[in-house]
Amino acid sequence: MHIKRTVGTITPSNNFPKISKFRLLYFVFCLFTVFLSVVSFGISFNNAQADEYIEKQKIELKQAVINALVTQPEIQAESALLCQAIFEIGLIKAQNKPQITAQIVGQSQFVSNFDSSINDEDNAQSRGLGDEEDGIFDMRLSVSKTLWDWNRYEYSITSKELSHISKQYKRKVALSNKLKELMQLSLDYQFTKNSLAIGLEVQEQISDFMTSIEAKGEAGVIPLINVRRAKLLSIDFEGQVEKTKNQLDRIEKEITTSFSLIPSDIVHFPQLFEQHRPIELPFFNENTSIAVASVGFEISAMMNENQAISLENKPIVYGTVTSSVFDLRDFEEEYEIIGELSVSMPLYDGGSNLARQNILNWQISGLNAEKDRIVQLSINRQTTNFSYLNQSKVALLQADEERKSMQEQLDNMLAVSGNVAISELSIMEQMVKLSQVRVKQLIGNRDINQIFADQLDLADSLLPLFTISSGIKEC
Repeated sequence: MHIKRTVGTITPSNNFPKISKFRLLYFVFCLFTVFLSVVSFGISFNNAQADEYIEKQKIELKQAVINALVTQPEIQAESALLCQAIFEIGLIKAQNKPQITAQIVGQSQFVSNFDSSINDEDNAQSRGLGDEEDGIFDMRLSVSKTLWDWNRYEYSITSKELSHISKQYKRKVALSNKLKELMQLSLDYQFTKNSLAIGLEVQEQISDFMTSIEAKGEAGVIPLINVRRAKLLSIDFEGQVEKTKNQLDRIEKEITTSFSLIPSDIVHFPQLFEQHRPIELPFFNENTSIAVASVGFEISAMMNENQAISLENKPIVYGTVTSSVFDLRDFEEEYEIIGELSVSMPLYDGGSNLARQNILNWQISGLNAEKDRIVQLSINRQTTNFSYLNQSKVALLQADEERKSMQEQLDNMLAVSGNVAISELSIMEQMVKLSQVRVKQLIGNRDINQIFADQLDLADSLLPLFTISSGIKEC
């Protein structure tokens, strides 16, 4: 039932203009198309924003840090192997291209001594250089090409290309491992530096109490045994501070000797890493692991090389075109062009071909074992990381609670020390205990971040957090 609009009332009507089904479907189709366009634009816009956000989330490294990483001996060695693989690909391609050779051949007689009285057809003069050949120089230009080799070239070039990919992955693994080492070293540096700051702060506080205790001991206000206990506590704590100083010096030297950096180059690492790392540990996946894939590509490369070697026993067809220009000295357009088709096939090689195949088969067997070893070690490493992470989180929570409790106790002791007989020795002991708990908190934070660095390296997620590609030079 249709309705007809009037000035005052709305009454039923059958005179409303009818819309054809075709126009109605077309109108719905247009609306649906516009809707899809808007949705697609929104999705693409959101994806672009997400990509931009991820890109902004990357940690910018100082150029000195990038240079220190890419100049590490392990990275340099992998880069050299990568460059070698690139030129091996070029060598195979060059060998398969037409080979062009130019040659100029001629003879000139300097001295001769023949007995002209001998008329035999087989005399020496007839076998020597004749006058018509003396001083004649010919030029030859030849072009040769392998016409059929049973796909040996395809197997060889595939082998080198797969080996090149393997070398690329191995360099990424080495670079990620070195970045993890630098990250963990920076976390050790931050932990030790903060531990030293806590130690120096508490050492200054207990030093003031120690002065008061010694004065009271000399005045006979407190027993001398308490003075000795306070001195032992102060000396022991001072020894711990000195030990922390030595540890900090050792880490600073390691930063310099291992990476040719200074501490200020990496002092910002821990904070940036904690801001940008994921909340949860990523998982190792052997199907996507770069370390596992690098070995897999190397195995595939050797299998293709083995196939190419096995085809060396089959006949190979060569084609050669040679053009010769005769007597360049008085060139009279005398030349010839010769086409040559040859088939070469080894009949007996002493078993060298089979030996080479067996060598590759054993290398492939060894690489398969190495691949399984990497997977097993990675799984064990992941299990250890997850276990240690849980333990570190529990230890950190306990340290937080313990610090709050001990801080509250110390505050109460300091608040009532003027009214209640609380020994200064007890306050010193409480300060030392509180400093130890604060160091436990630092240990928990350091351990958690080091576990994250190790697991991110294992899951191939550490390098993507940093902008480091600018420092990698190609061959």
